[in-house]
Amino acid sequence: SLAGSVSYEDVTNVTSVGLSTFSSGIHIDDSITHLGDTDTKIRFPAADTVTVETGGNERVRVTSAGNFGIGVTPNVKLQVKLDTNKHLYFQGNIGEIGNVPGIQGVTDAGSLASLGLRGSDLRFATGSSERMRIDSSGRLGVGANNNSSYDSNADDLLLATSGNTGMTIRSAGSTPFAMIHFADG
Repeated sequence: SLAGSVSYEDVTNVTSVGLSTFSSGIHIDDSITHLGDTDTKIRFPAADTVTVETGGNERVRVTSAGNFGIGVTPNVKLQVKLDTNKHLYFQGNIGEIGNVPGIQGVTDAGSLASLGLRGSDLRFATGSSERMRIDSSGRLGVGANNNSSYDSNADDLLLATSGNTGMTIRSAGSTPFAMIHFADG
């Protein structure tokens, strides 16, 4: 039991059983460590940065920029390291497909595939180029993003490349058959 004022320099160890109330916050050095499991921690390793460790390894990090990483120090708003050489980025600006929010799958070597989400379009990219788009009308452009520039009677599927352009329909063998059917009514 203490009476009067006690400075923090006077206290070297406090044991509390039950509920404790601290009216002016708690100031700690670098980490909060689980009493019975010392390799489980909440840490403050740098200014404006918080991490969570389990098994002695950092699992989660929130950076001073507000980026959130699972298994990695993030360089976008949400980054998940799934395994060696496998990352998912959830970000608000994927430049290679028109500065839209989306998801990117990226390897450590930088190879990537992107899915862009826009209010009216669904966009897919590989490398640094958009490869396919489904627009708000449900038109599919493969190698093209301008279906509406073509005759509206035949703009539902557009295949376009800078060289020869074609389509192959392949079946598993001689039966079942590979077919294209045309129908109306």
